[in-house]
Order: sequence, then structure tokens, then C-alpha cells
Amino acid sequence: MKFRMLFGNGTCYYVIGVEDDGFPLGISQAEMEETLKTLYQMASKLKAELILKLLRGKHGEIAFIKV
Repeated sequence: MKFRMLFGNGTCYYVIGVEDDGFPLGISQAEMEETLKTLYQMASKLKAELILKLLRGKHGEIAFIKV
């Protein structure tokens, strides 16, 4: 995250639950919770704020995250 923020002039983006080809498949709620927990921990250490938007994919949740 620190690396991405450095090269993004203080901002970076994550898209969770979308396949490499852009298909909005989604991941389970448990997987999303674990992923977001990890991102929040990283952001906290960097004193960064997460802006989160959750959507529903074909088989689970999708998250668009701006740090």
C-alpha cells in the first residue's frame, strides 16, 4: 500500500472481487471481511483513510476502495 501510495501521489485504489478480465464475480462475505480487515490495518499504520463502496457481484461482494 505504501508503495502504491508513493507512486500515486498519495492515493491508491483497490478493486476486490473482480476477475482480471473485469468480470464482477465477487467473493464471500467472510473473505471480504478478512480482506478489508487487512487493508484497514495497513492504512492505519500509514495514517491513511479508506473510502469504501460495496456492490454485489455474480457470486458475492465486490469492493472499490480508495486510499
